[in-house]
Amino acid sequence: MRLTWFSVPTLPVRRYYNVPIRIGSVYKMPLLMAKCHQYSPPIDNSPMPPKQVFSWPQPIKSVAPTTVYNKGLQPADKDRVVERVVATASAPVSAGKNEKKVFHWRLYLVLAPAAAAQSKPSSTKSILFDMSPTTGGLTGTFIIASKVDAQSRSREKIELQFPTHGHPTVAHFIDLFLEKGMDRYNFNDKGMGCYHWTVTGIQHLEEAGMLTAGSAKSLDNFYKQQGPQRCPVANEKGQFYWCVANSDDSERVLSQNSGYSERVLIIRVV
Repeated sequence: MRLTWFSVPTLPVRRYYNVPIRIGSVYKMPLLMAKCHQYSPPIDNSPMPPKQVFSWPQPIKSVAPTTVYNKGLQPADKDRVVERVVATASAPVSAGKNEKKVFHWRLYLVLAPAAAAQSKPSSTKSILFDMSPTTGGLTGTFIIASKVDAQSRSREKIELQFPTHGHPTVAHFIDLFLEKGMDRYNFNDKGMGCYHWTVTGIQHLEEAGMLTAGSAKSLDNFYKQQGPQRCPVANEKGQFYWCVANSDDSERVLSQNSGYSERVLIIRVV
């Protein structure tokens, strides 16, 4: 049967056929339920007769190494309010005089001033969100780091700023990016795709109401205007992916936009 993804309302815990399920988990649905090409049963909180309640399997745990590197993030900064988001592209420091410069895109979350009541005032002014290719490979690493500068210090850069809505904290941004799979990204065979990752992140923030409507379109227009001079290639795209398990519990990497055949139905609770 076809692999099917479906969404459950984003509440801390929901009940599916009287069994608790958790947001952000991946489940294999028993074959007794997988009778049709695409199955989307209703969410029902009412109790059911014992004989109709089946035992839900444990969430599938990915054994893939983590793609998040957050050792540079100060724990206290997670509660700081993000004042604006800056999409930044800059030339590589190592680029030679005759070397073609391809700007690298990432995000800076500029923080509101720290509370004066803090016993140890934080020197952090921004949080870096950067999807960077792993050394020697195309799999991206999601870097989250506290920065003492509000924006990039690169001399050769372009930037577009977006004010936030609702006083979101750094923790809200991290949770949203992980929920949306922004930590699972492969660059293309040329090692490119950072802009696609960046504009996708802006799109998720816009849809979540943390940025104003039209933010992603504004960034696209900005990219088209600035691109010919600073990004001498078309919008090269990488690919987002999920790590789930097969029926024998071996791991498989799935593209979000591809179809696969499987003997069990994989459910990701989003």
